[in-house]
Amino acid sequence: MNRETRTVCYDEDLNMEAYHLEGLVRPFPSHFHEHYVIGYVEEGRRHLKCGTREFLVRPGDVILFNPGDSHCCEQLEGGRFSYRAVNIPAEVMARFVREITGDGEPPVFCGPVIENEEAAYHLQKLHRMMMEGSGEFEKEEHLLLLLGTLIGLGGRPSAERWRRTAGRSAGPAASWRKIMTAGSASTRSAARPTPANRRFCGRSRKAAG
Repeated sequence: MNRETRTVCYDEDLNMEAYHLEGLVRPFPSHFHEHYVIGYVEEGRRHLKCGTREFLVRPGDVILFNPGDSHCCEQLEGGRFSYRAVNIPAEVMARFVREITGDGEPPVFCGPVIENEEAAYHLQKLHRMMMEGSGEFEKEEHLLLLLGTLIGLGGRPSAERWRRTAGRSAGPAASWRKIMTAGSASTRSAARPTPANRRFCGRSRKAAG
């Protein structure tokens, strides 16, 4: 019988964490993160709801969540779900965005589901090195290339647009920390991220129907 596993690793070089969820069956109730999440789906198909939008998530998809984005998901077709992701504090995101654009204002992704092979490639390379604790300079290079790819997929709205959407996660959503502590997890450390404020849009796929 397959067992659900959750492994979380904090990377002191990048000041962010990576985690790996394997063999999940149970749904995730509505929750939010206090940091950015950039993830890659390895296995399984899920129905994802983010705010009022609904999406079909499948292997190969890149998942993007901004701080405060309320979302939930459940498995389709009775399979299992495996997923790799990195959690990026807003201040860390701002530092790397500044290196790319010269502007340290953190992004707000349109996501949350996009198909982009280049982003997926750099995310997988970055995640593997973070989990293994290897490749100090290569990790940073892959992170910059990943963020540069995501930034290149879209534009940036006015600060007024951000103010109109900044409070959208208010409600009964639970903190991701509470969900991650339910069940077994191998956790080496934990990041303490904060919110953000600029939008980059990627090509997303909504659920059919």
